[in-house]
Amino acid sequence: MPNNLPDSPQCIKCKTRILPTFSLAGVSAYTFRANIVPTNTDIARTKANLEEEEQEIRRYDEEIQYASLFLEKLKAQKEVLLQKMEERRSWLAPVRRLPVEILEKIFLEVPEKTLQVGGFWNTKSKGYRFSVKATSLSLTHVSCHWRNVANGTRFLWSSIEWKRWKKPMRRDLTPLLDIYLRNAADAPLHVLIDVYNRDAMPALRKVQDWKGRHELPFLQTLVGQFSRCEQLSVNCLEPTVLQHALQDTEGKTFPKLRKLLYKRNGPILGSDGSMPINGRFWDAIRCAPRLEYIDVDAIAHFTEMEIFHPGSILPWDQLQIIHMTNLDSYTDFRVLITHCPLLEEIQVEEAFEFDDGLAYEEIIEPVVLPWLQVLDFGPERAEDLYSILASLSLPSLKRLDIGLGDSYDPYGVLWGFEVLSSMLQRSGCTLTSMRLVNTNRPWIFNEASFALFSSVLEQSPYLEFLEVYVGDDYEMEDGSSITRAQNQLSYPNRAFAFGHAQGEKWTVPQ
Repeated sequence: MPNNLPDSPQCIKCKTRILPTFSLAGVSAYTFRANIVPTNTDIARTKANLEEEEQEIRRYDEEIQYASLFLEKLKAQKEVLLQKMEERRSWLAPVRRLPVEILEKIFLEVPEKTLQVGGFWNTKSKGYRFSVKATSLSLTHVSCHWRNVANGTRFLWSSIEWKRWKKPMRRDLTPLLDIYLRNAADAPLHVLIDVYNRDAMPALRKVQDWKGRHELPFLQTLVGQFSRCEQLSVNCLEPTVLQHALQDTEGKTFPKLRKLLYKRNGPILGSDGSMPINGRFWDAIRCAPRLEYIDVDAIAHFTEMEIFHPGSILPWDQLQIIHMTNLDSYTDFRVLITHCPLLEEIQVEEAFEFDDGLAYEEIIEPVVLPWLQVLDFGPERAEDLYSILASLSLPSLKRLDIGLGDSYDPYGVLWGFEVLSSMLQRSGCTLTSMRLVNTNRPWIFNEASFALFSSVLEQSPYLEFLEVYVGDDYEMEDGSSITRAQNQLSYPNRAFAFGHAQGEKWTVPQ
């Protein structure tokens, strides 16, 4: 764009560049209607006029081009002015004057501070899509002040999730990962590695399939930071995939690791009873000095390793919280409670059925867990409930949640209440919360079970919350078990919730 354009339009008196130099009349409509043929003189004069008008058209084209350039200059000047105005408004914005303390509180409320790379659920498309979410990085784009504070706020950068997607990564995202690791400084990391996506598995079963992929440097960088992990989540289906993903853990340690979530691939013994294929990883886990919380899909892998290779997998004697999805062996349960004296919480998500459980009234020496405060499990049968409760003495128990399985005999509740009462009496605990819940197999309150349930309450003088799903006992002549529970229970200063098998609840304050 020329720099010598005038600052504003000018008229002819102000030396405008162009005005029409002449004005010729056009051919009249009558001439066309009458079909008057031009003479030789008319033809010569008309051709001369056409030549002059063509020259005038070229002058108009030049002026239009000049006016267009002038208009573009005006638009550019307007944009510069708007940018200056925006900068002034931004400079005056209160958000730039927020103290560091206020900004840190704002950052605490950021819902998604985790760097997420891979296949994640998309709420709009209702399916999994490859995505990169870096909310913390977006905060640095607000202002230089925000960027300086955000870069120095370590908890914004200390959570990282990588989920393998069925399609290869299109670019190397390791530089983005490096930003998070650098800004996290010495903050403990929360890391998730998820290779469970079944569509992704065929391309990752061989080591050579990883070569040349953008996933490999990203994953290697992440694995290289294991020594900084406070929480590590691994979700992997194939042992060979895990072995390659964790191949750099040889010689690594977990000095900060407190919480381990490990799903769908526990330590699996070789066919000859040898150590598992991912044994080097478990060597590092076993030596983690602060590990106190594990969340696994099944405890069987770990107890089997303990039986064949004692002390080779987990630091049992320092574990305080154990969550598991499945528990299908009483032997596994015994290994668990005998090797973990510091347990404070046991939770089993799904109902289980023991093949090797205790027979009813079988005498066994209970294991004392002096620090256990939370016990949450779901037996399929009365025998399974008996096997668990008869094996324990819990002097510190505060919360007890029992969810009956679908195959639990409703009238087996007699055994349930009896063994529960015995366990509470034996423990002498200060239980404050109890839930006996399952909508498919409710607890039946008949004459015998109600008396036993009353003994459970007698052993729980500090109970503050009770939730029970009960079902109608049609053999009773004087009404349903719910009515009996509502009318006869008297427990001062406590709140009770009774739910019917269909899910309806009654809250009964007494």
